[in-house]
Amino acid sequence: MNRRSIIRSFALGMWIAIVAIASAQINVPSNGSSGQLNVTADTELDLSQCPTGTWNQLCATGNGVYDPVKWAVVYHWSAINISPGAKLTFKNHPKNPPVVFLVQGNVVIDGTIDASAKAVVPNDVGIPGPGGFRGGYGKSGLGTETGGFGPGAAYGGGSGSYNSGSYGTQGQNNGYQFRTTYGNSQVVPLIGGSGGAGDPSLTLGLAGGGGGGALLIASRLTVQLNGTVQANGAHGGVNQNNVYGGDGSGGGIRLICQSLQGPVSAMVEARSKPPGGGINGGGRGGDGRIRLEFLTASFNGTTYPIPSSAVLESDPVIWPASDAPTCRILSIDGQNVATDPKGALNDVDVTLTKGYVTTIIECRNVPVDGSWRVGVRQMSKTQTYNSPLQATLVGGNQILSTWKLDFWYLDRGVVQPIAQKL
Repeated sequence: MNRRSIIRSFALGMWIAIVAIASAQINVPSNGSSGQLNVTADTELDLSQCPTGTWNQLCATGNGVYDPVKWAVVYHWSAINISPGAKLTFKNHPKNPPVVFLVQGNVVIDGTIDASAKAVVPNDVGIPGPGGFRGGYGKSGLGTETGGFGPGAAYGGGSGSYNSGSYGTQGQNNGYQFRTTYGNSQVVPLIGGSGGAGDPSLTLGLAGGGGGGALLIASRLTVQLNGTVQANGAHGGVNQNNVYGGDGSGGGIRLICQSLQGPVSAMVEARSKPPGGGINGGGRGGDGRIRLEFLTASFNGTTYPIPSSAVLESDPVIWPASDAPTCRILSIDGQNVATDPKGALNDVDVTLTKGYVTTIIECRNVPVDGSWRVGVRQMSKTQTYNSPLQATLVGGNQILSTWKLDFWYLDRGVVQPIAQKL
């Protein structure tokens, strides 16, 4: 397949591409068993109704399957049509995985597909989009404020209040935070945005905003985007004094197709909401990531942030390679952790008592000539680890290794190590 011409221009978030290339159908592994998705009015797709199985199995009509190994809810649509003025949203699966739409035919989006985080309500945690991560509690929620969740989540507490989550870019922060970007321009693996920190004020509604979700739409034929696809982070909560918690970061969006079409009115966005602008407004969260892959394209729409893009010269990559680096928590405080943990605030995987805690992490296809930074989140913040902790190598090699992290645990809560290779 020979590329003939490519013209691209970038300005203020506007992305325009006109590509001429030898035409061929791309290999999207959809079996079409979910049937055709027709959305003519506002519709919520309940991901919790999807049974557990393998991503490529046959699905019931209108339904998908949750694959815990891929950590994704996968639908095999024959075609997708979103009518003008209609919006498709998502109710999260209990394990909160990303959403993958594998489509045999055309995708026509005249309305909106929205995988954004939910708006914060008083005395609750910021709910992310599917595949994103929660915001932290405000002080009134559990008696003390907490940091957000996710690889780029902001820490809470003290002068670190109002911190916002990061993803493709860093969120704005005021002090103590686990401030890092993550992911890659290919958005493989598919992952969403991180949560903002809760505010320490003794007022209502100051939870951090959740991170935007993660959505992959892959069509063998055309994606005609006349409307909007979005996976935005949410504002932190706001109180009667116009004080905000930190914002969640934008999520992740991938569009893969033979032909990508769209007018100037079309939009793809995966960003944090603009800053709230309160008296002590939470800083804006970081941008998410957008990836566009196609054989031919004439897309004149707007994207926030500017995407990475590629003209396909081989079959598209849907999942990480089998030898991609991975790690998982084997045990915390001597208690084995399930291979597919829930990570739910009201249904914990491991219950800890106060004291010295050892966490064992298993890594595959990861070099052992370095170290790991590990962030620890707690649901109620008696103390916060504002600097990432360092795991040490126990043994093994690049193919399979084991690492240990020790920390002091003072209060109840959800502990979520987040690992990043230095």
